[in-house]
Amino acid sequence: MPTAPKQKKAATQRAKTEKKKAPSKRLQAPNCDNSVEGLQESILTHLTQTLARDTRTVTMLDWSLALTYAIRDRILEKYIETQTRHYDQNTKEYQ
Repeated sequence: MPTAPKQKKAATQRAKTEKKKAPSKRLQAPNCDNSVEGLQESILTHLTQTLARDTRTVTMLDWSLALTYAIRDRILEKYIETQTRHYDQNTKEYQ
């Protein structure tokens, strides 16, 4: 005996709410400490590891790029935190 559309929709909704999501695991970005020392360490890390530059021969462009990468790390860390929170709380549900 086929179920009525309303009953089918209610059963689908129950199945969605009963379905448990696995807790998301977050990886911490390296050197995302928001202190002055953390930012300095992150800039130096990007100079040596991302840009492969020696601190004695860097140019202003190298410093600028390393700073940009360090700031990008912090912005993306906050963005990923927000996305994780939205996923865990199921803030959007399409029907």
